[in-house]
Amino acid sequence: MDVRKLLLVCTITQVLSACVISQPKDVAQAKIFIESGRVSEGEILLTELASLGYYDAKSALAVHLAGKEDLASLKRAETLFRSLAPLDDRESRWYLRLLISLANKDRAGIHEVHSKLQAAVIDSPDMLIDLVRFEYSYRDELGITEQALVDKYINQVEGGSYDYLRLIDIVENPAPYMADVERYCGSVSEPNALNYCWRLRAKHVLLNDPGALSAFNQSFIAAAQRGEVNEANTVSIIRQMLSSSYGEPRIAEGYDVAEKLGVMGPELWLRIANYEIKDRYILEADELVSKLTALSEQGYQEADLLLAKFYIYGNRTAEDPWQAETYLRKAAALPEAKYHLGIILLSGELGYTRAQEGKDLLLAAGREGYSRAYSELMDVFSGFPGIQENKVYAHTFASITQLLGISLRNRQVTYLNEAPLTTAETAERKRLVVEELSELGMSEDFVTAQLASMDMQGNKG
Repeated sequence: MDVRKLLLVCTITQVLSACVISQPKDVAQAKIFIESGRVSEGEILLTELASLGYYDAKSALAVHLAGKEDLASLKRAETLFRSLAPLDDRESRWYLRLLISLANKDRAGIHEVHSKLQAAVIDSPDMLIDLVRFEYSYRDELGITEQALVDKYINQVEGGSYDYLRLIDIVENPAPYMADVERYCGSVSEPNALNYCWRLRAKHVLLNDPGALSAFNQSFIAAAQRGEVNEANTVSIIRQMLSSSYGEPRIAEGYDVAEKLGVMGPELWLRIANYEIKDRYILEADELVSKLTALSEQGYQEADLLLAKFYIYGNRTAEDPWQAETYLRKAAALPEAKYHLGIILLSGELGYTRAQEGKDLLLAAGREGYSRAYSELMDVFSGFPGIQENKVYAHTFASITQLLGISLRNRQVTYLNEAPLTTAETAERKRLVVEELSELGMSEDFVTAQLASMDMQGNKG
């Protein structure tokens, strides 16, 4: 059979026969997108491949979504993992980590997940750090103090090893352990362990002595230039500086280190630009737009989204909804872009209102993981200018918003209290909520239980 006929056969029968030609390359390309900062594009590609039945794409997407924070993504990951059963060892570990994340969301099943983790560690010692991290997160519920937790496991790992340093990294502030960390790190050579040495040093400085960050940066740059820290770990440390997890993000310092070490790729640049949209840290507005435009021309839709937000917020330039619309349509594959475009089309800021397109875009954004869109849909149906009020829809989207872990605004709560539902309307709301959240991979039993709990709390209030 010649190549053209083979391609035709695979196009028709790829799901049934598992005849795959380009799929492994496509999955690899999706992973590259995600790692290089084009996260939404990578997710979209994996989703398309997974919908065609490709196992590797399903597995890669499940693992990726399991590492996210929003409930919709976690529930999608849970559905994907169930479709992959039986799971291999790697998938089993990620599935357990997913259960941990789900427990973090609803604070339920803590002891059950704890038991599963303890059992998993017996067969897979590399899950020990996951167990310690879980016990640290729920130390109050499990009756464990921080010091007792560290003491419990410190003798199970070799001092100065990769696992030892990861263990110390679990605690919120490593200050009490830094003397031992420095003692061990003086002789560490293994790359992953070295990464954690620098990670802990950065964390310590950012939390406890920000004034020493300049000296830390000089030492870090020198170590990287000597080849003691590889590029991937260098980028990881710079991400710490650019994070808001330790207080005010250190944009200028992170930028300086990245530039001096020559690792300022698109992923770091887009991370920095996200902060620059509202407040000037490094760049003048014209230079910021110029750099984002260059990335846009290279195909980075995240750059288009940031350009749109630049003109939406108008903090460093005049607000320009027409410019924003142009860039949002270029980035229309991204859920957040759909969200912002939907709001603009509903707002009338363009001189006209496209209500149906705006509502459709908000719904699509919510279904693709941008959960805030459901909150806006509640507002749309609770008395939005030019759109007929529908209190059942308003209550429906309010319930979805809350079930996805987003708090309602005061005026939204006021509306719900002033526009109660009848028994029949409440049943319709439940049906609509179950139907919508099934699009996000949530089972009817799960949604019904959550609704019942939420309604009970509302009645108590």
